[in-house]
Amino acid sequence: MSGRPILGISSCLLGEPVRYNGGHTKEEWITSTLSKFVDLFPVCPEIEMGLGVPRKPIQIIRHKDFTTLEQVETKKDITDLANKTFKNILPHQKFNGFILMSKSPSCGVNNAKLFNSATGHFTKYRQGFFTSFLNIQIPLMPIVSSNKINNKQSRDHFLRILFAHFYFSKLNGNLSELKLFHQKYQFILNEHTENKLDTIIQNTNRYNITTIYEEYFSSFIPALKESPTKSNRVKSFKIIYTQFKDKLTYLDKKYFKHIINKYRSGKISYINMISEIQKINNKYKLGIEKTYLFKPFPNDLSNS
Repeated sequence: MSGRPILGISSCLLGEPVRYNGGHTKEEWITSTLSKFVDLFPVCPEIEMGLGVPRKPIQIIRHKDFTTLEQVETKKDITDLANKTFKNILPHQKFNGFILMSKSPSCGVNNAKLFNSATGHFTKYRQGFFTSFLNIQIPLMPIVSSNKINNKQSRDHFLRILFAHFYFSKLNGNLSELKLFHQKYQFILNEHTENKLDTIIQNTNRYNITTIYEEYFSSFIPALKESPTKSNRVKSFKIIYTQFKDKLTYLDKKYFKHIINKYRSGKISYINMISEIQKINNKYKLGIEKTYLFKPFPNDLSNS
């Protein structure tokens, strides 16, 4: 198993001239920063299909009862070729996530154009053909569109899920390790929507270990995919305070509650709040650094 996350990525984002017109859409952050922390596995579904460079543009067509992938000029249906090709891509690696080219008819993430077969007009956006295939074959794998990675909030959210997926994949399959993993993610999970992970961990005697791991993972990744809300983050900070308040002085208890209120009212950011908790943690040696709250992914990625 790799010592780093394996990230599938549209080849054009690495600067490879594989777009239909022979161009590329190189993303500097991916090649100069992200590449230091993950193993990149470039994929261009249309090249794998043998369409070549340059090639005739393709588009997704909605018929009455089905959807096809077709070449624009020739109207040639390449749906079967696409599906057959995609099946040959996945077995090569155990992916932890994908970054896919925005708006591409093969790689678009909910922003590929869908055209009406009767009118030829654009009707709405949907997933690209390859993206849809990935979501069916590996439904819990994190996938992000290339147009999201330059937004720090969206990028950090994806990285949090990507590395969580990777850390889970490194577990050796025993119960004690899963419980420790859950403990390390507890504060982060509290920031997301309500989930049943605590119940799974508390009732491990009901199932065999394989079932427990499968059930946990099937709830863990969806929980992280839900964007954290401010109210849940406030709740998580209050849980941290309650857990450790007996170790704090009166003044630091008062200060902890003060910064929670400042975060709630929007006077300090989430990053600032985490920084303040780190200071309290370091002062009292609370051990929070042993969880993933401060470092859900490498710090150099967080600061990039």
